[in-house]
Amino acid sequence: MRVGQNADWTVPEATERVILGRAQRAAPCPVIKAPQFMSFLSAEPTPFDLHFRMFGVDVRVHPFFWLFMALLGWNGDNLQYTFIWVMCGFLSILAHELGHALTSRYFGQPSDITLYAFGGYATAYPFHGTWRNVAVVAAGPLVSFTTGGLAYLAMLGLFQFPQWLPEDEQVVGNILYFLFCLQFQGIGWGLLNSIPIYPLDGGQITRYLFVRFRPWDGVSLSLKLSLLLAIIFGVLAFQRQDTMWGLFMLSFAMNNWQELQMVRG
Repeated sequence: MRVGQNADWTVPEATERVILGRAQRAAPCPVIKAPQFMSFLSAEPTPFDLHFRMFGVDVRVHPFFWLFMALLGWNGDNLQYTFIWVMCGFLSILAHELGHALTSRYFGQPSDITLYAFGGYATAYPFHGTWRNVAVVAAGPLVSFTTGGLAYLAMLGLFQFPQWLPEDEQVVGNILYFLFCLQFQGIGWGLLNSIPIYPLDGGQITRYLFVRFRPWDGVSLSLKLSLLLAIIFGVLAFQRQDTMWGLFMLSFAMNNWQELQMVRG
């Protein structure tokens, strides 16, 4: 998909589809060839994709979404918990992407959703001006915080009124774990996505704002900030022996470094 047709520059194809990113891009950058270091996260259609439509938005779920979500929440001692984690991840990420897609449609632009690997994206086209673009991007984390907050309140309500719970202890455990997963994925992943690291939502908003107030070098400055934060969070993750998130941040740092070189070039 090509975006930014009305700008002097289009956004780089390199980051149109990156993990937990979005196809919507704000920044004026040269069109370049996409790097290959994240090609294993390809969201290309397969015969095994799940297709459905929700609130007028077409949704496609890549089979790798289920696989990687299960790996994230695998519990060999309780496969029911693994299933609950996967279903909550599906609901949480779908709600997040619907926040983007429905806001874009509200402003008059079409959108569709793809869920794949560890996350997904909602396609969109940049609007003229800054604030509608910021609203479309910010809608995703806002929905995530809302779903996580509602799950937290529901859990508090059940603790306050335990008579609402069934007598079966296994069912009670599954209900509470379901609410915990929604809470963790909504609030936790919402906070992660709000970090100003491109192409996370926070990084996209930062780029919009930098370009708005410093159009001559806003893209470059946003990439430098994003690169610095990706390195810092990556180092912290590896120090905590959290290899997976460290690799995430390393991939973001590599992506931002490549884009920064392209902008300079």
